[in-house]
Amino acid sequence: MRRALGKCVPSQLVLFDFLAPRLYTSSRTRSLTGSTSRPYLQVSESAARNISTTAKTRATATKSSILDAASNSEGDLSYHAAHLYKCALAGDILSVWSAYGQIHSEHRRLVLGPEHYGALSMMLVKKYDHILSTADKSDEELHAMEELAFACAGAGYVDGLRQMLVWRLVRSESDKVISAFERFEQTLLLDESGLEKVTTPPDADTVEDDENEELRLANPDISRLDIANIMAVTVAAYAAQERFQDAVQFILQHPTYRVTGDNMETLGEELKACGMYQGPRTALVPMTRYYIDAGGLALLVQRPEAFKAHLRNLVKERRVGHRLDKLRARFTAAFNGKHAWAAATESQQSPTRPIVVPEKIWAHLIHSYIVLRNEDSARALWADVIRWGRQPGTEMFNALLEGYRDVCHLPKLLHTWQVMEKQGIPFDARSYGAKLGALVLDREAGHYSLKLFDEFKATRPNEEDSLFVYNTVLNNLLLRFQRKRALALLDEMKKRGPQPDIVSYNTFIAHYAKLPDLQEIAKVVRELTEAGIEPDVFTFTSILSALLKTRISNGAERLLGIMDMMGVKQNVATYSAIIDSQVREGTKVGITAAWQVLQQMERMKDVEPNIVTYTSFLAGLHRSRELDKDLITSISSDVVQTMKKRGMRLKLGTYHILLKACLENPNPEALDFFMDYFNMMRRNGVPLWHDTWYIILDGLVRREEWDLATEMKNQMLDSGFQPMWGVAKRMRLIESWEARNRKGLGTL
Repeated sequence: MRRALGKCVPSQLVLFDFLAPRLYTSSRTRSLTGSTSRPYLQVSESAARNISTTAKTRATATKSSILDAASNSEGDLSYHAAHLYKCALAGDILSVWSAYGQIHSEHRRLVLGPEHYGALSMMLVKKYDHILSTADKSDEELHAMEELAFACAGAGYVDGLRQMLVWRLVRSESDKVISAFERFEQTLLLDESGLEKVTTPPDADTVEDDENEELRLANPDISRLDIANIMAVTVAAYAAQERFQDAVQFILQHPTYRVTGDNMETLGEELKACGMYQGPRTALVPMTRYYIDAGGLALLVQRPEAFKAHLRNLVKERRVGHRLDKLRARFTAAFNGKHAWAAATESQQSPTRPIVVPEKIWAHLIHSYIVLRNEDSARALWADVIRWGRQPGTEMFNALLEGYRDVCHLPKLLHTWQVMEKQGIPFDARSYGAKLGALVLDREAGHYSLKLFDEFKATRPNEEDSLFVYNTVLNNLLLRFQRKRALALLDEMKKRGPQPDIVSYNTFIAHYAKLPDLQEIAKVVRELTEAGIEPDVFTFTSILSALLKTRISNGAERLLGIMDMMGVKQNVATYSAIIDSQVREGTKVGITAAWQVLQQMERMKDVEPNIVTYTSFLAGLHRSRELDKDLITSISSDVVQTMKKRGMRLKLGTYHILLKACLENPNPEALDFFMDYFNMMRRNGVPLWHDTWYIILDGLVRREEWDLATEMKNQMLDSGFQPMWGVAKRMRLIESWEARNRKGLGTL
């Protein structure tokens, strides 16, 4: 039966047999969470991803594991490592420290495997969980615990270290927390052999909308979530000393690891259990959350494109208006609050206001309000910006122009243009592009559009800026089916500049693809090839669209032939992008085309599809609302079997994307596919992390599948997983529904 769920199976490690601290202590975990003798640490992501029983670890030890060593000699490193492991399980700190010292003195720490560090880290969690004063442990034991915590962190097991930091925070030893993070930071720069690592911060400007990024981040190092959790404790240490500016600088100095208010949720519960909400320390948790929010926003405003991507994601949410208002309130606090940190202009910049908010930030936020048709909030923000000391310039006015263009409100766009003229605000290429883009909506504005275009050319803009406007005019002319004028303009560009780019030619290809006119497409393809311009994914998807509309058999095969004729180098990335663009349409035609391209790739020697290709296709397949269940079942089964034959295993990131795709499809049968993938995860021993449970519970709550959500919640708790952050919130929603259902009150 689809909704009949068994118990979650512990992970069987694909690459390493890490000891799983959580499973080893799962029988005690849930009772400990209700204890008041805390702090108690939620098991970290690094530990959670390596769930395995002690027996499993012993049976399948890696070559670095020496648990089954034959020698029991007192001076044998194997003996000391095995002795260390046994003492860790027994909780004998000083014996563990002695054994570790013997191994360390021989400079042979690499003989210790994941099973040793896992046991050590969980031993430390338990010890710090039960000591509330130094009287419970000798100075020697406390020193040993701290050194072992750093040793485990260096090997990727951070639970013990974080619990040590929380314990010191409870004891009002904030300086020691801060200095401990500085020491921990050095472990992020060294691998276990002591060699410096080369790390590259993620490009937040580009990864925010890339769901396949999860497939590329799998690595055995300490996870960013673990680091962010440790950073949250460090920010709390700054908050305990009321060092706001230092806390913000601390966050700004660590842009790679994104610490957010969510990292405070579990920490807040731990501190509350330790009495940190009592007396003068009552405000520590909300103060820390404010520090984190302020630092995160200060970091974000320095990267306008990342801020734009953040807004783009917010606009997709249901309560986007509420979220944008909260964001605006955070800006208000940044300029007017007790802990103001923002400056409107460089002249206002000071040691206490180190961050200048660029005009682009306000432009992106105003544009979001206009697109959401919330002009009142846009108007209020405009007034705030002026009050804070910045006079609106071209960037902010362009946000209005582009916003009104995007919502097809030509009168307001023209009024904004007039205001710019009266106030002497200079127009740039984006200004003209927005106005020309809006005029195409007015059937009687054709003559005025050309006049405006001549006006723009008279300003003699540089070639890079003017190309954007020229391409806008080309698009306008073709939308009006004024093909001769469009071709004449293209010839003018070739002779006088700016030289046409791939966007120029793609505009014509897309136009002919709608007709469809394959002969004209062929002419454009020859032109861009002769001009030495490289086609892009949009070029190929437009050509494929035209082939499908003409109902030519083997359209995908014909496309690959055209690409070969154009001299396009065969590569997986290009073909995968074509597949992704087709499946994202969600149409039966698009899915069919993508399926054809995928099958062609499988027959090619040099361009075999990879895990990203297959994942993208499967996700699009399960999002489609036009295909019937039998067809989806047939295609998805074929793809999964092909992946197995090619030696590809579905990894956690793949499952995340597929689970989310199934849950986002409102069709009832989508739940069947969701359960298929969930059960496949369990059969294959794939560990369920925090992100996994969040995707599952959030998707079911959004669908209001309360019965299945309840079963999943119970499965999660039975597995020993400790819900936190967003997962804990979704669990509370489910429990609220359960309570209402028992009373016969129905849904939330």
